[in-house]
Amino acid sequence: MASVAMAAVLLALPALWNGYPLLYWDSADYIAMPFTGDVPVFRTVSYTMMTVFGVMAGTLWAVVAVQSLLLAWLLHEIVDAFAPWRARIALVPLVLPVSLLTALPWFAGQIMADAFTGVLVLGMAALAFGPAWMGRSRRVAMAMVLVLATGVHTSHIAIGGGLVVVFLALRWLAVLPGWRWASARVGLPILVVVGGAVLAAMANWSLTGRVFISQSTGNLLLARIVQDGIAKKYLDIVCPQGVTLRLCPYRDRLPKTANAFLWFPGTFYRIGGWAPEVQEESNRIVSESLRLLPWEHVKAAAVLTWDQLLMVRTGDGVIKLDTIHADDKVETNPFMPKVIGRHYPQDMADYWASEQRRGIDFTVINRIQVPLAFAGYLLAPAVLVWAFRRRDRLAAGLALTVVLGILGNAFVCGALSNPNDRYQARIAWTALLAAGIGAARLRRPETGADSRTMIQMQP
Repeated sequence: MASVAMAAVLLALPALWNGYPLLYWDSADYIAMPFTGDVPVFRTVSYTMMTVFGVMAGTLWAVVAVQSLLLAWLLHEIVDAFAPWRARIALVPLVLPVSLLTALPWFAGQIMADAFTGVLVLGMAALAFGPAWMGRSRRVAMAMVLVLATGVHTSHIAIGGGLVVVFLALRWLAVLPGWRWASARVGLPILVVVGGAVLAAMANWSLTGRVFISQSTGNLLLARIVQDGIAKKYLDIVCPQGVTLRLCPYRDRLPKTANAFLWFPGTFYRIGGWAPEVQEESNRIVSESLRLLPWEHVKAAAVLTWDQLLMVRTGDGVIKLDTIHADDKVETNPFMPKVIGRHYPQDMADYWASEQRRGIDFTVINRIQVPLAFAGYLLAPAVLVWAFRRRDRLAAGLALTVVLGILGNAFVCGALSNPNDRYQARIAWTALLAAGIGAARLRRPETGADSRTMIQMQP
């Protein structure tokens, strides 16, 4: 469809302007894994289901093209489900401001799975609450694409699983008098989450020979509680009691941040780094600290979730990646040029000429996009309340799913990992889109039974 193709071009604009697909630190591993088969212990294979398109085409531009087309098509189906206008007319006018005023296109053109977080949440809303006239075949087609969107990142499985729990609760609530209008479909959303988990496990098996969804996260969680100070409190309790832990000699010299602990030379690597025995000790410290200091963990989770909600700046990590450390020289210790040059030598001219290498200034962009993201935070709940009062199942379902998806993402990425702007910017744009579509629905009058603008009373 012409509207989908035009929307895909709009979503790819930052990459086209950059002159090359946008890159993040983690992109290097996802680029290399299909060629080398080497999977670092802190990575999963699943996003290589997208980078394999680059392997087949011989250029990473293919990944941007496929991502942008998939996102555009999903947005077409989402708009067609919820907006009071036909998607073939409304898609491009809606995607244009989204492309100019939100972070979505900066993820669509990036070699990372974050492009799919927001559309997964919106798509789950369409499967759960979309109108019956969409037809089962369209919903099944959307579910198949959302299985891929779920499988490319483990956080997507967690977010999707949380939404399924909410949909099941609404299904139960619908048996009560006056609540039938709020019922949600659950069959296809469950299929999306289970299918995404199976797809991720099979992708991991394809390169490692082992079936898993996520490799052990003990070291990642340890880094987070080091940052929160919980690890220090735990070690101060157990180390004087004679408990033998590799971290005990360093308990007064722990880094202040999770990133410094995991990625910079220092304590973590002195005790063995990513070795299995360190992973085992990390799991022990995390589990025992949960037992000894449960309220410290609860408070930290609440603070981290809140911090993550507020971290919505576009461009996190989209920096010059010629070297890992600022004082390195690309001639002696290259990072991204080494990875791309080894696996995509025909892309090197575009990489060297890219705007990202010269440095992209996101100051003006964030002066516009950050306030708009926070505006979406306020408007989406307002639409939810308004839609609830009107018993508009479509607007209420869309707003509820987006609000809970944003909160779930903040918890999964903030409390269970470590807050970063990239994590929340990848989904914050959905609030603004949902608020706009919901407000448009609620402003339109009720009409006849065949109208797209009628208030939806049936599940």
